[in-house]
Amino acid sequence: MADARRTAADTIRTRRMQRAEQTAAKTSVKTMFPVVLCMLPATLIVRPFNFDTLATHVYQFASDELLEQSALSALTIVIAGIVPVILLSRAMRSAQEQRSRRSGFDGVATLT
Repeated sequence: MADARRTAADTIRTRRMQRAEQTAAKTSVKTMFPVVLCMLPATLIVRPFNFDTLATHVYQFASDELLEQSALSALTIVIAGIVPVILLSRAMRSAQEQRSRRSGFDGVATLT
């Protein structure tokens, strides 16, 4: 009986992890579109006023094959993009922990 419960708990745990991984993969794709839709028009709007953003700065140097000069700006863009992802991930994790505490599930299957 105990072996059957352990096997069932392992199966449920594996399915739950697979669903979480699928959700995480979908979230990154879903997050990309709003970012592109917000940033691209902003870059195109301010460009005619001769206002350079980091994206136009990187593009300008990269198109001239001056990759060393564009590296710092490109890394700044990447780091600025990673910070919100980390904060969102932590917020989602803490919300999930709070939900599991409220439901009484502590992540460990108990056998009786």
